[in-house]
Amino acid sequence: MRRYEKWMQKDEAKNKLKKVLEKAGVPLELRAIKFLEEHGYRCATYHYKDSDSGKYRELEIYASKTNAHSFQIKQCEVVFNIVILAECKYSRDTDFLAFESKKNHFPSFPVLFSGEHILKAPYLGFKFPMVIRKIAETNMKGLESSENFQDKRTHKACEQLTSCFSYIYEKRKQKYRIMLGQYQTFFDRLWKDFLSKKNIFIGDKLVLKQKISDFLKQNYGAEGLLRRIPYFSIEIGFPLLVIHEDMGLIRIRHNIANGQIEGFEDVGYGIYPYVSEHADRYDNILHGYYAFPILICNLAYLNDLWKTLNGGIRKMVDSAKKVIQNNPYIVPEEVLERLYAGNPTLQQ
Repeated sequence: MRRYEKWMQKDEAKNKLKKVLEKAGVPLELRAIKFLEEHGYRCATYHYKDSDSGKYRELEIYASKTNAHSFQIKQCEVVFNIVILAECKYSRDTDFLAFESKKNHFPSFPVLFSGEHILKAPYLGFKFPMVIRKIAETNMKGLESSENFQDKRTHKACEQLTSCFSYIYEKRKQKYRIMLGQYQTFFDRLWKDFLSKKNIFIGDKLVLKQKISDFLKQNYGAEGLLRRIPYFSIEIGFPLLVIHEDMGLIRIRHNIANGQIEGFEDVGYGIYPYVSEHADRYDNILHGYYAFPILICNLAYLNDLWKTLNGGIRKMVDSAKKVIQNNPYIVPEEVLERLYAGNPTLQQ
């Protein structure tokens, strides 16, 4: 008999192995993947270069849905592509107690890989049951333990998600510049003539944005430009921390006037504006706001979170459609800014 056949015949050994695997988070990860795949996402693991260690690390879930929503403006098809990066955390006896924040201001949510000209304050379209100010990981069986009321698991997972999003953002930026290179030959000659004749020096991003707008309106009609750009992708990303069904995400209800704790409420999911001690490394996704809002959700509440996200995305789609209808130049403006930002040929 082979060695492994011995333990496979013993229920006690197999049950022990099941419990160990559950602690490792693998079944939780598989259940989260199953949910996402049932909602049309393609799922895989993802390896990214950690900015702190310089080593490549694995993120548990990279979920993507292409062309989730689309609409036509003139002859340009605008499509939405969605990315969800997720980490799964299991603990046998730890609950997440959440102190609430009344601030509903998290402008770096969701991550906009493209479409930032079109989508202004997209976070306003998402309504979560709570905005989390602070997490206290709590073992109810050991309330007196010195390890209680910390946030080690949350902090580690949120740091991984922040670092990974920053890494992917830079990769996407390079990819888009290459993809948009097909338009550069069409614009290059007139753009350089425009800069040269007007003796324009591009000093920063705001100046570049204004000059691109002036250039397009002086040289092209909006409908002709959209015919030249028949496809435009808006890509958005959501960071997600999934916790086990047995781990509660519990709101601490307290009296604001006297600071007294009044009770506890199972909310299941919420948004946590996480502030990394390395926030200056991640300004590409933070844009000076420091907090990187991350979704935290009990696996049993994923369907509720899905409904919230889907409602917010639909509002983003409707808003984008109105913005482009009102100003068709906004699509080629973003295309040109991505092409020419940081390009040394701009300096005159």
